[in-house]
Amino acid sequence: MATYIKKTPMSMKYKLVFCLAIFILLANISIAIVSIGDKASSGTTIPILLSIYVIWKMWSRDNKALAALFAGLFWLSLVVSILGFLLIAWGGKDKPEATGYLLFLAAFLITAVFINRFFQKFFQKELDKQCLAGEITEKPYIKLEINKSSSPNPFIDEADYWAMASNEFNSKRRNQGLWAKCFSQCEGDENKAKAMYLSIRFEELRKEAPPGF
Repeated sequence: MATYIKKTPMSMKYKLVFCLAIFILLANISIAIVSIGDKASSGTTIPILLSIYVIWKMWSRDNKALAALFAGLFWLSLVVSILGFLLIAWGGKDKPEATGYLLFLAAFLITAVFINRFFQKFFQKELDKQCLAGEITEKPYIKLEINKSSSPNPFIDEADYWAMASNEFNSKRRNQGLWAKCFSQCEGDENKAKAMYLSIRFEELRKEAPPGF
């Protein structure tokens, strides 16, 4: 019976981000509990929901959704920051007492821009790692199948299979049908399509090798 390729375990950096998301969730829950009945408690609803969503997606390794989320937050915070600066530039003279508040808000939003950009790039890199590991995504993730009964040759290093797949890809022996399929499923992204091709051929070569030869 076929099984799916296992997801890569959390790296140390990934674990730190995961723990940070849990910490932010607990902090917002604490603020909400302390400020029950105040207006401040309603302001923690969205951060709590976002934290729960991030934790859930990180646990399931859905880095595609997380990269998209932080990309959206990045552009939202960028647009709001620009609007904030325009308010300071055009309305600051009329209401000098509000300038300090607007400057604080603008500084907060600029910080949010950089934070969201950082996490967008972080999860995009994790997504690229998944692609190279064979966990290619395509509405939803494409999961490659491995025959559980086939055992790789213990006398051949796995790096040799990767080298064989790479040499085949860069030669006239490339399987054009498989390459076309990978290219199509990766929506024209050559890097992801190549990673998918190499992963498939790696598993095929392992299964084709005579056991114990």
